[in-house]
Amino acid sequence: MTETWTPHGPAIAVYPYVDESGVVLFEVCRTADKQFPQRRPDPTAKSGYTWNLDGVRRVPYRLPQLLKGVATGRGICAVEGERDVLSLEALGLVATTNPGGAGKWRSEFSPHFKGATVYILPDNDVVGRKHAEQVAQMLFGVAKEIRVVPLPGLKEHGDVSDWLASGGTPDALKKLVHETPKWEPAPEPDARPQPTGAPILRKRRAPTTRRDPLPIEAAKAVPIDVVVERLGLLILRRGRVVRTHCPFHDDHRPSLDLDLRKGVWFCQVCQVGGDGIELVMRKKGLSFADAVREVAA
Repeated sequence: MTETWTPHGPAIAVYPYVDESGVVLFEVCRTADKQFPQRRPDPTAKSGYTWNLDGVRRVPYRLPQLLKGVATGRGICAVEGERDVLSLEALGLVATTNPGGAGKWRSEFSPHFKGATVYILPDNDVVGRKHAEQVAQMLFGVAKEIRVVPLPGLKEHGDVSDWLASGGTPDALKKLVHETPKWEPAPEPDARPQPTGAPILRKRRAPTTRRDPLPIEAAKAVPIDVVVERLGLLILRRGRVVRTHCPFHDDHRPSLDLDLRKGVWFCQVCQVGGDGIELVMRKKGLSFADAVREVAA
């Protein structure tokens, strides 16, 4: 096998991310020292690739398999790396992950999980547990059911591939899933003053009456410039260039680009972007479901 060159050394694995019809959108390369450079097909480049994802649509890993699994009622395992996805697929399970690692789940991934049963398998460390919580929050109200399933016996920083290598089996995983309660957001503390020494009262969750279905399509149909203006940001237009001041850093010169045709934004300084839902989530600190409802309103 010919080695794949990357800016961070030879790749020991290459993971293609494809669209619904199997067309490669971009690839994540893994080096021996766990660097994960990303590249996109570029017919104008000598190598056939450019080492950035500028303007590229982001999708979950193994998207066609994910969509088929959701459509047929299969449980979907959400993990923290492409290697883990392939480990689970080798056992006949449906699994996916997001590019970029922990903390990089994007709002545009969530609609692919509409009506799905999702099992989030976190890596055994603080970052992994925080990532699992983020994914659960962003899928709540979209997926039919969510369970965050810690794997027993893992060493610090261990993942599902390590768990399987140490003797974990599909039957054992199935048992763990059924023993794990469904995930729901934690209730907020009661803000009323409490007498000294009194137990802390917490708001009771009302019986679950989800406001389904979420108006995802309506939210995605709202033009990105409309979303930006609703957030009180001034839009500057110079020919084809449409920009605004980024609300996530001290932006004296507008650096947040808007693509009106695709309905997305990208900050050249922060190197983050997304759609209108993602912008509202980040700006207002909302969950995916609440941001969808706000944008669609």
